[in-house]
Amino acid sequence: MMTRRLPTNIVLIGMPGSGKSTVGRHLSRLTKKEWRDTDHALCDRLGQPIASFFAAHGEAAFRSAEHALLTEWLSATNVVMSTGGGIVCHALNQPLLRAIGWVVFIDVPLNSLWERLKDDRKRPLLQTDAPYDALATLYQTRHALYQRCAHLSIPVTQWSSQHVAKSILKALSP
Repeated sequence: MMTRRLPTNIVLIGMPGSGKSTVGRHLSRLTKKEWRDTDHALCDRLGQPIASFFAAHGEAAFRSAEHALLTEWLSATNVVMSTGGGIVCHALNQPLLRAIGWVVFIDVPLNSLWERLKDDRKRPLLQTDAPYDALATLYQTRHALYQRCAHLSIPVTQWSSQHVAKSILKALSP
């Protein structure tokens, strides 16, 4: 009989504001795995905040840089990886995410996301005259992509990030 072990790598995906970075840090501590964050790494690599890069170069250039980083991280071991909300939009990233590790979708309802993000001025795709509509469009476009890409979905309503991390660990543990 084979015994199941905790995956070598855990990759967190989900909408902007779903808590991937915060949950990733908690999960990293719980599992004693290195924590990596694609958005943080890209800010360092690009030498500027993501919003500035978006404004200067556009979304396509950002997605290309994101894909290059993900390709470099294919050989990562013993990591918890938090990803940017749009990482699943680049079709080639979906198999890469699954190749890197066990992909977990942190599934937060649209209204909860809005409550978290309505005053956020750092997320470039929400800097419009109708940010709720922009968020709703992103949600409708991306939700199925997250579901298809993920090995596991964790529905989140009012849970703390620590509770979400513990729920992920419980779901992935033997």
